[in-house]
Amino acid sequence: MMKRAYLGVRTKMREEQRYEDTCRMSSASVMVINGEKLVIANIGNYRVVVCRDGMAHQKTDTYQQSAKRHWSRRIFSAYESGNEVATRHSSSSELVIRSESIDSNTEFLILASNGIWEVMKNQEAVNLISHIEDPQEAAE
Repeated sequence: MMKRAYLGVRTKMREEQRYEDTCRMSSASVMVINGEKLVIANIGNYRVVVCRDGMAHQKTDTYQQSAKRHWSRRIFSAYESGNEVATRHSSSSELVIRSESIDSNTEFLILASNGIWEVMKNQEAVNLISHIEDPQEAAE
């Protein structure tokens, strides 16, 4: 009986650890462009950089306290159907929503994960692709 209880607890702990690892690595970014307005919703490890007049302007930042919205509890609770694990991870990811006007000086934007930003500064990325006319080629 003790062995069965031990194995049950060990299995549960491993399941929770896998869930924790998955939550830590989750990220998503969504942008909606409506002619004059750019709305960015970001959770996790993505960054949006807008190029205006050849200059890079970072639009998402995990430390923007004023723009944060705490939605992760609802997301994880729905995903886990009330599992206690969900409420423990409610602060692991926070949704950041920003809105920005787009004008004739807005040339392009870059959406990339931290893998890019760990090896390249914002302005370097803008300089790398600013001369490319074809959007598909620039994306590649």
